[in-house]
Amino acid sequence: MKFKFPFLMMAVAVVMVACSNNDEPVVNVAKDITGTYKGYTVAEFQYTTVPMTTADESVVFTANEDGTAHVSFESATWGKFTIENAEVSLKSNSYSIKGSGKTEMGMNGGTTSEYECTIEGTISGDKKPYR
Repeated sequence: MKFKFPFLMMAVAVVMVACSNNDEPVVNVAKDITGTYKGYTVAEFQYTTVPMTTADESVVFTANEDGTAHVSFESATWGKFTIENAEVSLKSNSYSIKGSGKTEMGMNGGTTSEYECTIEGTISGDKKPYR
């Protein structure tokens, strides 16, 4: 009986150490970039030989609870783009965004079709316009 009690106490101590809560709070950097950004777009796709550019466009970033960002972009030229879970990371005082989603596009005002799309970009840490 003398040996069982110390063994039981050691087992409880090991379980308590193994179950300790050392989780650090998760920082959701997607919240840092939430907002509407205005600028221009550059697009490359199968049917062009050079990238096409449009001015006066805007893209909206909204933070998801899991740390990703919901990205929406609607353009008279390009159509409607939705990326539900773009990865956002903070590196060297800039935010990197990368993800894939769906776009609805149509040519010459015709019917639209759904296509896969990707986003990859950088937002400066100070969020000042690029010049």
